[in-house]
Amino acid sequence: MDDKHPTQDVSQGDNPEVAHEKRDINVRIVVGFGAALVVAAIIIHLFVWLLFGFYGKLETPGYPREFPLVQTSEVRLPPSPRLQDKPREDLKAFRKQEDELLNSYTWINQETGAVRIPIWQAMSQVMQQGFPVAEQPAPGAAAVPEAPSSGNTSQPAVKR
Repeated sequence: MDDKHPTQDVSQGDNPEVAHEKRDINVRIVVGFGAALVVAAIIIHLFVWLLFGFYGKLETPGYPREFPLVQTSEVRLPPSPRLQDKPREDLKAFRKQEDELLNSYTWINQETGAVRIPIWQAMSQVMQQGFPVAEQPAPGAAAVPEAPSSGNTSQPAVKR
């Protein structure tokens, strides 16, 4: 008695009972759909090529096209705030102005005698003299009045 199933026979190389299932996918439909996509793509490309040729012939040769964003000879500035035209040159000019301010003598207020001195001179003066500090109160003097002690006070209470 042979209990072997015919699909389990490994010794045979070609088993006529084993085949792909035809109910899962129809190969003819898949290949036909792919071919239809290729044909449709070719037709669309030809149509677009013909359309560009048609509109290219309609264009008047030598006619200047004017678009709102085309640059013309007149200088039209956008509304403010505007971006810098030349940021590197602006930065150089700003740094030059700052360097001149830091390295020159200038009156700040002639009435009070306030003068701006160069930064290198100010730094050397600070190194020689030190920073100015506020005077500290003497340790024996009470700068802050003491709060009254709790309990009996010699001053009468103020009624409002």
